[in-house]
Amino acid sequence: MAGTRGPEPGRPQPQPSLESAEFWASGADGVLRIAQCQHCGRWMQPKLAMCPNCRGRDIVMTPTRGRATVVGYSVNHQNWLPGFDPPYVVAIVALKEGDIDTAARLTTNIVNCDPADVRIGMQVRVVFEAGDEGVWIPLFEPDPDEPDDGALPEPEDIRRRLRPMLSSHKFEDRVAITGVGQSATGRRLMVDPLSLTVDACLSAIDDAGLSLSDIDGLSTYPGTSTPGMSEGGIVPVEDVPQIRPTWVNGGGNLTGKNGSIIAAMLAVSSG
Repeated sequence: MAGTRGPEPGRPQPQPSLESAEFWASGADGVLRIAQCQHCGRWMQPKLAMCPNCRGRDIVMTPTRGRATVVGYSVNHQNWLPGFDPPYVVAIVALKEGDIDTAARLTTNIVNCDPADVRIGMQVRVVFEAGDEGVWIPLFEPDPDEPDDGALPEPEDIRRRLRPMLSSHKFEDRVAITGVGQSATGRRLMVDPLSLTVDACLSAIDDAGLSLSDIDGLSTYPGTSTPGMSEGGIVPVEDVPQIRPTWVNGGGNLTGKNGSIIAAMLAVSSG
């Protein structure tokens, strides 16, 4: 029986979506296009549903000069992908449209030069590599017309973005972790993951001096979204020990395992 042919080795290919298809197709005529707000003129990449500057909704893919300045880079020396041989440069470039401090930035590769010659401030221009099915990948090479370094953005004072606290009261001041439990760990335990989860739960409940009937809330991570890394989510953990919670939380969009703990703390502090 004939097998399915895998992807060709080499540069990873993007998968255009409704939001990104225009960007990946824009190089067909050799012109780099990115999104621009038609109200305030702010450039952005990727295209957003709302302008981050004026909150306008009229966002249009607009031609650029295809010139940029290298504002960050690294040189990869590991052979991660077949046919994509190191060393190669992964760089962040700031396009020259607009003010340098708010310029749109692209993550790209610097090509057609020795990786050792790449530097912060280097001025570059776009070149396109044809990809799969109408995709044009924007890469950048040294700009022969601009041998001197370009202007660099100033470090941003992020304090101006911070909002003051609405209250001096903090939720963590009204919560205490009173019990901790851990199951056996190992790669070859040959034990059902849910059984291990129950072991840890019972250990934590006992450590807190409580019983299963005292438990009225349940917070888990990552739920059913990660095969092979999950206890099964809210329903199995609730069902096996016959917990009857009044509040539950579970999902993969939390900030890791600590996210489930913080969600539980918020629940306790709010009553």
